[in-house]
Amino acid sequence: MTTKQLYRVQPTEHNAIDAYYNVVSINEQNQVRGWSVTETYEWGHAFRELTNPVTAWEVENAIVHCDPDTGFGAYLAGVVESYFKFDDSFSDLDREEIKLSWATGGVGWLNNNNQIWSITESSIRMQTATVDLVDEACVIIEENIKLV
Repeated sequence: MTTKQLYRVQPTEHNAIDAYYNVVSINEQNQVRGWSVTETYEWGHAFRELTNPVTAWEVENAIVHCDPDTGFGAYLAGVVESYFKFDDSFSDLDREEIKLSWATGGVGWLNNNNQIWSITESSIRMQTATVDLVDEACVIIEENIKLV
């Protein structure tokens, strides 16, 4: 019996993992409004499929990306800061309402308001990383694998 295996990717330093979400809304006149948020976390990890290994080049260039929904999903702990970017269609009040809603509900707030907002892109980004091979129960098979 073969067990599913994944790469678990985690930063080697604190405050070196970001979650990025690009969000849009299309109104009845087909006008698009959009904003994005990047949050930096103290710690966490994410996963990559075996068909998409992390390369040494990605780590050396501080551009390791993971899909937040791969494997067991991303684990993120301790928000350090949130950076928002809005297109010009948002008033100051709109911006403050979104920031407050995000602060109290995060990505869950977006999922609960999917009739208004849609996530068009999401990514977990790490500036430093180690990679472990894990099984379907997230038990480490091989720690700190050699990157190609």
